[in-house]
Amino acid sequence: MELSGAQILVDSLKREGVEYIFGVNGGAAMPIFDALYGETEVKLIPMRHEQGASHAADGYARATGNVGVVLATSGPGATNLVTGIATAYMDSIPMLRLLDSYKPQVHGDPAQIAKAVALIKEAKCPMIYAGGGVVLANASEELQQFTLNTQIPITVTLMGLGAFPETHPLAMEMPGMHGSCCANYAFTDSDLVIAVGARFDDRVTGDLGKFAPNAKKIHIDIDASCIGKNVPIDVPIVGDAKNVLTELNKQVSTADIDPWRDQIQEWKQKYPFEYEQKSDIVMPQFVIEKIYEHYSDAIVVADVGQHQMWAAQYFKFTEPRQWLNLWRSRHNGL
Repeated sequence: MELSGAQILVDSLKREGVEYIFGVNGGAAMPIFDALYGETEVKLIPMRHEQGASHAADGYARATGNVGVVLATSGPGATNLVTGIATAYMDSIPMLRLLDSYKPQVHGDPAQIAKAVALIKEAKCPMIYAGGGVVLANASEELQQFTLNTQIPITVTLMGLGAFPETHPLAMEMPGMHGSCCANYAFTDSDLVIAVGARFDDRVTGDLGKFAPNAKKIHIDIDASCIGKNVPIDVPIVGDAKNVLTELNKQVSTADIDPWRDQIQEWKQKYPFEYEQKSDIVMPQFVIEKIYEHYSDAIVVADVGQHQMWAAQYFKFTEPRQWLNLWRSRHNGL
């Protein structure tokens, strides 16, 4: 039986488990759209503009963890996809990047993991700094177990919100220029930063010369190019966050850091996120608090802007993929 190229493509997507394609039809791609007609395993979601289609595929990937697939025609159809593809790329959202040379190291080096365990045992003021890589690796359960096993305070970046429940006593809320005083004070006074799937973005670090000046740094990331890119790292661990945290959880125990935990709680109580409530206007922070009060399990989507920061500060995310957030490429991720 002879198959057309379009049917071969559709069959290939089916074998890879693709369920949805977001698309805008056009001349060069019409045979593929014809091959999709009547398909039940792969469902076409018709869109009205290619940029919207690429953002829809990006959002689908963020919400589900599956690969987002977008289909458009040639010419302006293809170039209209650029913004959405670039957004997904900068935030490390799963896409089809068919490169035979890309074979990431998924298991951390045992010697490096042993060094990390030794530093964790020695530390008196350690903190966990987790980012969006934890969500992408589906490693939230392992991160939570690591945090509970060690009882080390944790801050989670804008891209990683929901990887660890913001309502937990060990949570210090988001770090950085829009983050909590507690998390930022912790960076300043800590003697060990355990970074998992985070990039040491400038919106977190500020002046690199003053960032965590007394802390040794462990950095866990599947992308070797991210490790040491912005700050010097004492123990680099290249590997998938889920696998590395699983190994760490076998070797760590509760940290003897009661004074440090007490200090964290003092900062949290003394310097919470707050705003001035006014009688003549409804403050946007108040609106977000009320949305959280009534819909705490909602999936929240934010564009870029001040509303994005208010949502990150006043909605307490407790589950991964509950926060779908765009981050401008010039900010280099988070």
